[in-house]
Amino acid sequence: MVIATGPAGRIYGRTTNAHSCTGDGVALAYEAGAQLKDMEFVQFHPTALLESGI
Repeated sequence: MVIATGPAGRIYGRTTNAHSCTGDGVALAYEAGAQLKDMEFVQFHPTALLESGI
């Protein structure tokens, strides 16, 4: 089964993800007994720079 609930990018301190990207869907599935697989694979995009003057 695949559950597509959106990203969880807000688990990181610095991110451009929306405030709603908290991984709630994954947490709900896990708490309901779903087996999670390959959760260590996260795709990062270098689409924003934190420091100014670069």
